[in-house]
Amino acid sequence: MTAKVVRYTDPQAAELAASHLISGEAIIVYFNGAFAFLADMDSAAAGQKIFEAKQRPAEKTLALVCDPEHLGEFVDLTRLRFPWPAVMALQREIHALGVVLPAREESLPASSLVNGTVLNVWTDYPPHRPFVRLQAEIRSMGLRAFQGASANLSGEPTYTSVQQLLQRFSDHVPLIIHDELKAPAERRTSTSILDLTAEQPTLVRLGNVGLAELNRHLADVGLPNAVPATDLEGVTSG
Repeated sequence: MTAKVVRYTDPQAAELAASHLISGEAIIVYFNGAFAFLADMDSAAAGQKIFEAKQRPAEKTLALVCDPEHLGEFVDLTRLRFPWPAVMALQREIHALGVVLPAREESLPASSLVNGTVLNVWTDYPPHRPFVRLQAEIRSMGLRAFQGASANLSGEPTYTSVQQLLQRFSDHVPLIIHDELKAPAERRTSTSILDLTAEQPTLVRLGNVGLAELNRHLADVGLPNAVPATDLEGVTSG
């Protein structure tokens, strides 16, 4: 298998991606200056393909990648500490962000659960919002959301070029979706992760969004400032 490379602006990109996801394949997509694996959230076999391609340790988990519009299907709102509209607005407002939320465990695969929580990573990625379009496409075909992880070998720095992806993963995925837009250098890394299961929003991984910028967005949507975790991680690999 040799991966086909297309751009988000290709009129057939979403349909082509959805066809591979429906078939149980993992694909690679451009994600905010870097790249990510995506697969059908409900396919254990497709999730295993991500683990194998990344050489990811078995004890690790995969992120949920779900449009905030549909995220309530997977979150236990009875255990949410903050107003749900504000949480959804936060993930729409920031260019890319991971948030840890209380999980509806019966709605999620074990590979996405950590102690009753789920990590959702999302970007609207304007101007053409490809992830919104792609999720609409897969839902029209009966899938619900994605599972995903950064598209690099575990322990290695973020990959930022198609050439790196083809060298490492061309035999593992049928499709790589790229984009002509160039994110600033500081964005080309894994997402920052905000834990919203604590009493106060807590930054547990520092990546593409710094604490000061994050707090400006939190204020915009009416949420309290975040504090850094005592064991705050900085992104070196994923």
